[in-house]
Amino acid sequence: MMMGWIALELITAGAHAGRCAPVGANTEVVLELHTAPVVVRHDVSSAGLNQRVGQANGVHLGLTEAEFSVQVGVRVSATQSRSGGCAALEQVTATIGYQQMLVYVASNYDVGTCEYNAILDHEQTHVAFNNQVLSEYAGNLRVALSKIVEHLPSMSDGNPNRAAQRLSRQIQSRLGGTVSALERDRSRRNGMIDTREAYERTASLCSGWQ
Repeated sequence: MMMGWIALELITAGAHAGRCAPVGANTEVVLELHTAPVVVRHDVSSAGLNQRVGQANGVHLGLTEAEFSVQVGVRVSATQSRSGGCAALEQVTATIGYQQMLVYVASNYDVGTCEYNAILDHEQTHVAFNNQVLSEYAGNLRVALSKIVEHLPSMSDGNPNRAAQRLSRQIQSRLGGTVSALERDRSRRNGMIDTREAYERTASLCSGWQ
């Protein structure tokens, strides 16, 4: 999920002095990583979990739902004169991470039982993978964001609202490749423990499975 916010400043100049400087020439780049607190629910049955994942068949005893989002905020100033205007990107802030982290343990098993704890441990591993990937990609995200800003062209636009909207869309679009790589790595790691072998290891821990 991509979202954005915009702050604006308009400066009226006496004259438009030649060509505009690169829009990101003096931009402050801020990257914020957001890890949501884990909320554990045990009020949904295995059949209900099947419905949440859109599978009528199979047995789902646990589920982790991580709502991932990217929010890009920009602060833009613009000079405006009779002969034109120039936009400048003062600050860009990218907030990347999880809006929520929901862990479900099927209500078929009472809290505190061996089976409940085994399912919860499995789902907490998914949570750990999600947060690890976010942390490990922080450097790549920061470098990508800085390079995007560095290579933004000049913008001859004295309307700060219009310039800000254009810049926000451009930054979000260009950041998409790095974010997609993060998402692929996250899916790959989570898939490593969603295998028959992993489920059999979890099943071997307890004897009261239904």
